[in-house]
Amino acid sequence: MLDFRLKTFLAVCRHLNYTRAAEEVHVTQPAVTQHIKFLEGEYGCTLFEYHGKQLLLTEKGRLLQQLANQLLQNERYALRKMQEKKESRPFIKIGATKTIGEYCLPSVIVPWLKKGGCRIQIDNTKNLLSSINNGGIDIAFIEGFFDGSQYETKIFRSDVFTGLCASFHPFAGKTVKLSELLNQPVFLREEGSGSRAIFESFLAMQNITLESFSQVNVVNSVPLISSLVELGLGISFGYKAIAENKSSLSCFTVEGLNGTHDYTIAWLKQSVNSVIQEFLESFSVE
Repeated sequence: MLDFRLKTFLAVCRHLNYTRAAEEVHVTQPAVTQHIKFLEGEYGCTLFEYHGKQLLLTEKGRLLQQLANQLLQNERYALRKMQEKKESRPFIKIGATKTIGEYCLPSVIVPWLKKGGCRIQIDNTKNLLSSINNGGIDIAFIEGFFDGSQYETKIFRSDVFTGLCASFHPFAGKTVKLSELLNQPVFLREEGSGSRAIFESFLAMQNITLESFSQVNVVNSVPLISSLVELGLGISFGYKAIAENKSSLSCFTVEGLNGTHDYTIAWLKQSVNSVIQEFLESFSVE
């Protein structure tokens, strides 16, 4: 079993707060402090340090977090295998970002469901990566940017990142300048989503922020955004797959923005979970 002090350490990593970590692992705050001091003495390095009032991981702390997450996930997999009946079907916990979950994942899991079972979490990129680290899911289909240093990755497929509007909108099928977007109502995903990160990264390169737009609406549902855009209530930005097979939804090009981006499959490095490989072999990667 994973050392209880390492579990305390991971709780502090999640909260970056000793009090909230103590509440999670059901010990006192002084006990949390003692656990961290023990680990720092054991490994001969500082794991956390304060920058002002903000508690942050050190470089060695981030390394230990990565290794401890790997140990925790492998421990959970071992427990699952030990409790598994001999004739039981393989089971995998899958995560997917909202665009992939809505438009791509159904065709992917069909071959797997013929041989095994699954549990699916649909969420944004930030939350899915956290779920991988915490053992909530085994593998995730992710769009957008993320730090892949802790994960094994595989490109699933590529799609065009584009502007989205109603088929009757003046932008439909056209190329427009960024300045032409600023007076348009915009529907965007919540912070932490891959598509929003791509769009905000593009704006930053143009020295523009979301505050430059006349109206920004935040919606954490891709189908709802699509419906609002189809009604002509504003524009949005996402992947071409969203507009495919929808006659009432069109794409438009923004100068300097549109391009091909990858959908990536990610799972924790050094994972001993053999079901992950079985799942990857159950479908073809484009």
